[in-house]
Amino acid sequence: MRLSSCHILLMFVLTAIFCSPTLAQGGEVSADRAYGHVENLVNIAPRLAGTAAEAIAASYIENEFRSYGLEAWIENFTIEKSYVIEENRLRVTLENSTSYNVMALLPGQSDEIMVIGAHHDSVLTPGAVDDASGVSVVLEIARVLSTEKLQRAILFTTFGSEELGLLGSEAFVREHAENNIVVTIVFDSIAPGPENGLRIGLRDSQEIATTEWLDAYAQELAEDLGFFVKSERSSAVGGYSDYASFTRAGIPGTWIYWVNPQHGNILWPIHTPADNLDAVDKVRLGQVASFGTQLVQQLAGEDLGALHRAYEELPLILAAFTVVSAGAIVLSIAAGSFMRYRRGWSWSQAARVFSFVTAAVVVAAYIWLLA
Repeated sequence: MRLSSCHILLMFVLTAIFCSPTLAQGGEVSADRAYGHVENLVNIAPRLAGTAAEAIAASYIENEFRSYGLEAWIENFTIEKSYVIEENRLRVTLENSTSYNVMALLPGQSDEIMVIGAHHDSVLTPGAVDDASGVSVVLEIARVLSTEKLQRAILFTTFGSEELGLLGSEAFVREHAENNIVVTIVFDSIAPGPENGLRIGLRDSQEIATTEWLDAYAQELAEDLGFFVKSERSSAVGGYSDYASFTRAGIPGTWIYWVNPQHGNILWPIHTPADNLDAVDKVRLGQVASFGTQLVQQLAGEDLGALHRAYEELPLILAAFTVVSAGAIVLSIAAGSFMRYRRGWSWSQAARVFSFVTAAVVVAAYIWLLA
């Protein structure tokens, strides 16, 4: 699909209107603002990677970040392979095109960086849920936190070419691999489905799994805020998002999304013509933006090593300790019974053997597991 010069001019006019620098920093999360971002991005047109529509979307997002008083910039990267997308009887062919990652920095008190991201490109649909919704959440978090000085720096990022295989986030990781990125949170496909649809994390395949301790931390906060939340299995979701570029590079990452458990395709309506503004629930969008703001604000000051131990290593240690302790009890019963029936010991003597063997094994296991 080639855009005519009239279409492109109209898009730039719309973008100029949308992007008036209101300097609306700080304040409370606004569901109306978040919904307005979705509406504006949908109006730009299908935001196919490498097209003029994607460039306009990237410019819109950069200008929004700047209006919050943040340092913002765009990094270009090349889509080196030609590709063809055929969907809804439309056909697009692009070759050696330019795509864009948009970034905005909220400086912190340390050199550690948290990446808070979404992707701004779409397939040949309005892309309201996938992923204008995620972009709107990132923009609201950036606006509300723009006047704060957190412990860690926050790099708000919207990626291009996610729909072509995470190309934007892969380019980002290659470019910024030497930076001290300690955690990544990606918002992708927010606000469709029923109240029990919030999901944090993806299980099963190590290739695309999110980081379990980070999932658990975010889930606990979501539950404290009144959400029903859990992780989903990759086989049920049938997709993943830009966090995977980071986890593959050894950077902890999680994915926050919304599903419809009652639908055959639980990520519906993404990649369908129904992925339009009607699919976005404004109230839920605001709720996720509020949750995301609290998550970023709180996580920025946490001891991540301690969280890793508390949410991932400690449960494994406790499970192993339970298994060893149960084995010690079984062994002690066997030893006590042997001494009672084969050696003729009294029950009190057998009980002492039972207690001694159990205590010895449990203490040894405790020392070994904590070593």
